[in-house]
Order: sequence, then C-alpha cells, then structure tokens
Amino acid sequence: MTHLAAGLPGIVYHLQDVVKSYNGRRVLAIDSLEIRQGEVFALVGPSGAGKSTLLRLLNFLESPSSGSLAFHGQEFSNGLETPLEMRRRVTMVFQRPMLLNRSVWENVAFGLKLRGQRQRDVDIQAALDQVGLSSLARQRARTLSGG
Repeated sequence: MTHLAAGLPGIVYHLQDVVKSYNGRRVLAIDSLEIRQGEVFALVGPSGAGKSTLLRLLNFLESPSSGSLAFHGQEFSNGLETPLEMRRRVTMVFQRPMLLNRSVWENVAFGLKLRGQRQRDVDIQAALDQVGLSSLARQRARTLSGG
C-alpha cells in the first residue's frame, strides 16, 4: 500500500500534486483530490478546463506528467506500468458510446465476458440493478439517450 492512501478507509482514488502537460503546456494541475467509495462525484467546468484529461488519468488511459495517483491504495504515476487487473477494474462510458447493436442485456453480458467474468443471468441482472438500467434490459442499446 502506498503512503498516499495508507490508513484512509473507503478511498478509491487519491491524487497528490498531479500535473498533466502536453508538449510543455500544462492542462491540468490538482494539488490534492480524494474520491471515496459510494461518493457521487461530478466534474463541471468550461471547455478546456481539464475534465476529460482528469477522466483519462482516472481510467489509466494516460499517466500524469508528475505527481501521484493511487487507486485502492496502489500507486500509479508516470513511468509505472498499470497492471491489467487494475485497469480492468475501471470503466469509462463515453457520451457517444460504441455499443453493440444489441439489447442492453447483451451489451452487459459482453462487457462481463471481456472482463473474464461469467455471464450468468444473476450477474447480468446485478450489474443492471447497480446502474439503474433493469427496466431497459431488453431495449436496443443504441436507442438509449446519451445523457
């Protein structure tokens, strides 16, 4: 366990002195940020404020230029390879999702399969319940609102 998240129960993410730069231009600077399990967390701000950059860092799609990011107590920072099992624990749903042209149920089953999990009906239903989509399980995924 890293010193960043040691002794901090329920901390999913802990960022400390995180900076992200592209070609020498700093686009994101976070002194300190903690995101706790079960917390509802919203990112708001004008275009160019760094919202997407932060999401890319939190999803391990990019690494910080400097500073430290810990996920469930495991540090992830520039130069450290993120283990596959850690990356599989985080998912990003884009505003324009690239979903299979199938039902919501079948898309969830496919996602579980990609993560190496069984696609039992009870597991699929639990995932749908968790995100409040049970009532839309049989609807074509591409017909859902992006919002």
